[in-house]
Amino acid sequence: MERPPAPLNADDRILIVRLGALGDVLRALPAVRTLRRAFPRSRLSWVVEDLSRPILEGHPDLDEVLRFPRPELRGFARRPLACVRALSDFGTRLR
Repeated sequence: MERPPAPLNADDRILIVRLGALGDVLRALPAVRTLRRAFPRSRLSWVVEDLSRPILEGHPDLDEVLRFPRPELRGFARRPLACVRALSDFGTRLR
């Protein structure tokens, strides 16, 4: 039996993951305003790739824009240690 998701508290942290497609990022922007109005004390962050990052940086309703390290991950087969470092750094920022 499936449980319904727990309701958000006013000061919860919210993470939006819409990585790279410019159109998808633009279409999701109204949700940022809606989330901010519904949860004004929450920490609102967005994970995005480099291409769409300039659109989000400085947005008044976002507290943080996190860069997803896709270029570093592409070299996984040739440089597994670099991939592990990139994922570790990214995971640390998410916490």
